[in-house]
Amino acid sequence: MSISADKKNLRIVERFILEVLIAGVRRLASESTEYLSNIPGFLLSPQTISVHWFKNHIAISYDGDEDAKSLNTKLNPTFVHVAHFDQEGTYPFSAAIGLDLPKAENENPLQSRINLGVISISRKGLLFCDDTFSELADRGWRMGATDSTGGILGYRESSINKSDHFNFQNIFVFSRSPNHDVATNRIKWLDVIPYSLDVDADGEISKIGISRSLIEEIIQQAGARPYLIPTSYRQIKLDVVNKFVELWGRKSTKETSITRFFEKESHQFLITMNFGAVKIYPELSCPRLSVVGASIRPDFFIQKASEACDIVEFKLPRTGGSLVVGSKNQRRFASWFSAYIAQAESYIKHFQDSLHREDIKQRHRITVDFPTVTLVMGRRSDVNSYGVRMLLSRHPGVRLISYDELIDGAAAQLYM
Repeated sequence: MSISADKKNLRIVERFILEVLIAGVRRLASESTEYLSNIPGFLLSPQTISVHWFKNHIAISYDGDEDAKSLNTKLNPTFVHVAHFDQEGTYPFSAAIGLDLPKAENENPLQSRINLGVISISRKGLLFCDDTFSELADRGWRMGATDSTGGILGYRESSINKSDHFNFQNIFVFSRSPNHDVATNRIKWLDVIPYSLDVDADGEISKIGISRSLIEEIIQQAGARPYLIPTSYRQIKLDVVNKFVELWGRKSTKETSITRFFEKESHQFLITMNFGAVKIYPELSCPRLSVVGASIRPDFFIQKASEACDIVEFKLPRTGGSLVVGSKNQRRFASWFSAYIAQAESYIKHFQDSLHREDIKQRHRITVDFPTVTLVMGRRSDVNSYGVRMLLSRHPGVRLISYDELIDGAAAQLYM
């Protein structure tokens, strides 16, 4: 028999969440400053509430601003309801992130409950499906940023026992997307609550039963311990490093996605730490004013302590093949990489003209005289060969570093 929840049942559950769960959290937050400091802002004023209906559990996840702690904000969240009545068992992580995660076959019920308990207690679970951890680690992803005791490698999702309830916070799931990239998903807060459903002959839900004492326990426990948000300088920075590793590792990532990432001021330390920059200027337009050079728009001008600027240009981490081709005595750069070199040298040539040097000083208030242009591209194995370095020596003013070196350069300073 197919089970379905009509609009009336959806509204009943929405009122229950707002008038019992959220109202209970708000009540305790108004009575205790410690409780208020421990809970995330999205429990007080959620922007989105997702409700997943299973046969034996209802799973509720919240999203919104973690830091917004106002008790006066009017509640007006967007509700999203998803039914999973056709599933045998409760798989909340697959439901919450919208992916079919690998399932544990013939799982040991006790072991699965222990695993779920560890993830719940740690309040910052890291679930690495398949070989995703080894792939991320190879790119420079840092476990030290996570401050978590809940990491599970080769994770397989187990169904939750029908009488068990769990609260999961800061669950990071690393799985494979349909195009085989590592997909990173975060669940900020997820309550998995057992319930009973009375269903009529037509499959319509006629009654929903939830333990009142359990709800009171869930409300009390919500603010029993601080919600974990990275606070140390190193953790915050390493978290950005990890986000960048996840970004550039995706096959779908474009050059524009990378430059947009670095336009955010809190992300720019990855560049400043590697190039000794004191300030970064993204995508400044430099028009052609004479017969020398061309109109250019580099990814970033980086200002040194001397006030003179160099240039950093990002290319994709996946190269178009070997950088060096040709026979042993006639080695040369591949045509696609020669185009990158030509672009870098056009930037240098642009500022050989005094009109262009004066224009950028007047237009953007920066000094560019004899810039070094650094191309960031590829992996360590792509760019760190003798043949590449030897041919690159013929192009003074052009440097080349890999994404691995960019990550290592920042991480090394954060671990000092």
